Amino acid sequence: MVKGKNLWPPGLFFTGLIFTCAGLAVVYYLGKDINFSCSRAADRCLIQKTNVFGDIEAFEEIELRKLAGAEVIETRDSDGDYIYKVVLITNRGRVPLSNMSSSECRSYRKTADKINNYVASDEERLDIEHSGSFMKIIGFVFAGLGGLMLLGSFAGLFKPGLLLFAMPAGKK
Repeated sequence: MVKGKNLWPPGLFFTGLIFTCAGLAVVYYLGKDINFSCSRAADRCLIQKTNVFGDIEAFEEIELRKLAGAEVIETRDSDGDYIYKVVLITNRGRVPLSNMSSSECRSYRKTADKINNYVASDEERLDIEHSGSFMKIIGFVFAGLGGLMLLGSFAGLFKPGLLLFAMPAGKK
C-alpha cells in the first residue's frame, strides 16, 4: 500500500457493515408493537406482537377469568442497575407482557395499574398499546449511518486513477 494514499478503506467498510447489521437487528428484534386487549363479552385477553412489517409474530390468548392482575417485576442487569418488566398474573403462572425490559419504571407501573384497575372493575374493554417506534427510529438511524459508511467506502473505489492494489513507488 502506498503511504499517504487512502485506498479502499476496509475499516470504514466493516464499521459500516456492523452499524447497518446492528441497526437492522434493533429494528427487527426490539421494534415490535405490542397490543394487549381484553373483552368481558368474549371472556378473553389477547397479547399480539407485530414486527416492523406489520406481520403478527406472536399471539397469546388468556381467558379473562384466569387473569388475576399484573405486576412490575424488578431485577438487576449485569451492571447492577434496576430493570423492569410487566407480567400478567394468571392461574398458569406469570406471563410476560413483553420480552423487553427497561430502566423506565413509571410507564410499566402505569400499564400494570391499568390492567389491575380493569380486572377490579366492570369495564367492558381494555386496550393497551406499546409502540416500538423509539427503537425503530434508533435502529434506522444506526442502519442509515452504516449505509452511508458503506457508500463512503465504495466511493473510494471509483475515483479516477485510484487502484485497489497500488504498486510500490518506482516499480511499474
